[in-house]
Amino acid sequence: MRTRRLLIADDEAINREIYRDLFEDVYEVDLVADGEACLARFNHACPDLLILDVAMPGIDGIEVCQRVRASARCADLPILLVSGFDGERLRERGLADGASAYIAKPFDLGEFEELVANLAGSDAHASA
Repeated sequence: MRTRRLLIADDEAINREIYRDLFEDVYEVDLVADGEACLARFNHACPDLLILDVAMPGIDGIEVCQRVRASARCADLPILLVSGFDGERLRERGLADGASAYIAKPFDLGEFEELVANLAGSDAHASA
């Protein structure tokens, strides 16, 4: 079976390390620090799941989501938005702009792993 690939964009180095630690044993993890780098990697190869921090400098996660959805590539790509803001308005905007799911920080790591597994099409973290 092919290893699923996660493309994760977050401007905080500590968050990128947490993501690496959580997922590197199960997935191929591609980490970038901003929206521009994320779009460049996306244009190079389509991941199985795109995880985007909403609040990044320059091109933010919602704009990356909009651009990915506007492209003809990877039409069914699941996109997970992650934000330090738990406002309903931001959640609704992200989902309206094409995100498959939205989660606010802080979140339970087990629930986050399960959400990622479900979106990536893997049962690696699903409970029995």
